[in-house]
Amino acid sequence: MAYLKWLQVIVLALVGYHWWQKHRDLLVTDGASHAAGSTGFVWMPQPVGTSPYQVLIFAPRNCPSAAAQRARELSRELAARDVPHAQLEEANFDLDSAEGAAAVKRVMEGVVPIVIVHGRAKANPSRDDVLTEYEAARR
Repeated sequence: MAYLKWLQVIVLALVGYHWWQKHRDLLVTDGASHAAGSTGFVWMPQPVGTSPYQVLIFAPRNCPSAAAQRARELSRELAARDVPHAQLEEANFDLDSAEGAAAVKRVMEGVVPIVIVHGRAKANPSRDDVLTEYEAARR
């Protein structure tokens, strides 16, 4: 009988560990919300040397690809709305934790353009998602 109780404790511990591995990014906050909001943007470290007050658009310049064209169109639309932004081809991150490195990898491996708004990022967001995230960050 004692054997079954220990077996239950071990199984419960394994289930709890497995659940923690799947959900820790949503629970550990590091001062910012890691969970995706209504626009799908998630926490990501700010690239070194960039302003947190600018919308950052990562995409290749002078490229005829559809992704680069989407980035240029987004840049034009942000400029028309006087939203401070910059289009970049590369970035450096000061990654002091495995969590930060995982966040950068997860987002930057997505479909271009990658957009960062006040420390929250999304791969290939719509214009409306970017504007919604920008306005929410200003409040």
